[in-house]
Amino acid sequence: MLSSFFCFTSILHLFMEQLLSPIPLSFLLLNARCALFSREKRKKTAAENHLIANYPYLCTAKRKKYMDDMNQEHACGEDATRLYTILVFSENIAGVLNQITAVFTRRQVNIESLNVSASSTPGVHKYTITCYCTLEMAKMLKAQIEKRIDVLQARYFIDDDIFILETSLLKISTPAVLENPEVCQIVRRHGARIVEVNPTYSAVEKTGSTEEILSLFEALNRLGVVRQFARSGRICITRGMREQLDDYLAEREKEKAQTLERM
Repeated sequence: MLSSFFCFTSILHLFMEQLLSPIPLSFLLLNARCALFSREKRKKTAAENHLIANYPYLCTAKRKKYMDDMNQEHACGEDATRLYTILVFSENIAGVLNQITAVFTRRQVNIESLNVSASSTPGVHKYTITCYCTLEMAKMLKAQIEKRIDVLQARYFIDDDIFILETSLLKISTPAVLENPEVCQIVRRHGARIVEVNPTYSAVEKTGSTEEILSLFEALNRLGVVRQFARSGRICITRGMREQLDDYLAEREKEKAQTLERM
């Protein structure tokens, strides 16, 4: 809205100059359009350089998709709703999960999936939360979660910034599997494996992306053989070489040591 106001002001200024200057109005409008195009080009080049410097492991196709997502987000503004993954690290203390979920409840943001486990750092638990929200809401959720005393760090990501996997289990009818050979073909085609077989049911395990898991479920469900379906929820790791939590904890210990020295 502010940029539109400045653009309108610039055009109005050009009209006023036209009344006092012999320069053709078309020439002035052309210069204004070139200036706007040059500014957008500089912003795009800066974004590409930032992407190459911070994400050198991305292939050209991934980098192009990332830039397309950035351009789409820039076009839609902060009001665009998309899936965000929020990683929260906290001390292993009872009641922290309730404090974190309360932040989402107060802002009427629905949690799509939630996974809690011990992290690689002793005494620290990791919460992987996914939700659909705007960029502004993701920033607000991060800031509010980090205000909790027992929370060490909170960060939000889009799918291209992290490596994602899910695990699922499907319970299918063993008699139906024996009667229809297409069931085993679908399981092999989707890279799943049968981990349990008995006369009543068989258990199929599939690990992969959300799309791959849902594709397997829909293919088997069309045959009417699925009896139960369970998903673990998203687990993920960042694509950087270092865990930012370790850097944060090291900096905190350094500040603590300096404080003790002054005392």
